Amino acid sequence: MLPNGKISKIKKDLVGLPLGTQTKANDNVVSTLAIEYFFTPNVSLKTICCLSQHDVDGTTGLPGAELVADAQQIPATFTLKYHLMPESAIRPYIGAGPTYFLFIKDKPGAAARGLGANGFKLDDLLGIALQAGLDVPVNDSGVVVTLDAKKYFVSTDAHWYVDGTEVIRPPTNSIRGC
Repeated sequence: MLPNGKISKIKKDLVGLPLGTQTKANDNVVSTLAIEYFFTPNVSLKTICCLSQHDVDGTTGLPGAELVADAQQIPATFTLKYHLMPESAIRPYIGAGPTYFLFIKDKPGAAARGLGANGFKLDDLLGIALQAGLDVPVNDSGVVVTLDAKKYFVSTDAHWYVDGTEVIRPPTNSIRGC
């Protein structure tokens, strides 16, 4: 997962963030679990799921400040795939479909806690995924090794709280790829 974590605008700021505050999320390489159903040799429906964990740190305004700690997300995704050469030894494909990002663990980072934030939430969201990749058959039973890249078109709102009151809400551009 290669989230950018950038702030596109501030919707609420009750603490007075420094002007031009910007953030960046760390990248994380994850494996996925996938189940695929073939309608024809060329057309299939694939569902993938994985768990990815990220921190978000300040880059300008609050450089190096950990604002989000250990945010965990599940990008539950379905893609309709078209297999270009379904009978070859290496089988390239392209696909597209819906994705739903479910955030299951999110908390304020050390710097945000130091500023008084004792609560944090990322909104779950629905988006679109595009993918391209290769399947390499391992055996005759349908087991394959897949190498692919996905581009997710999703964004989420982040919320920091002090004693239950929302004090900061910037929408962030969530994920570029998996």
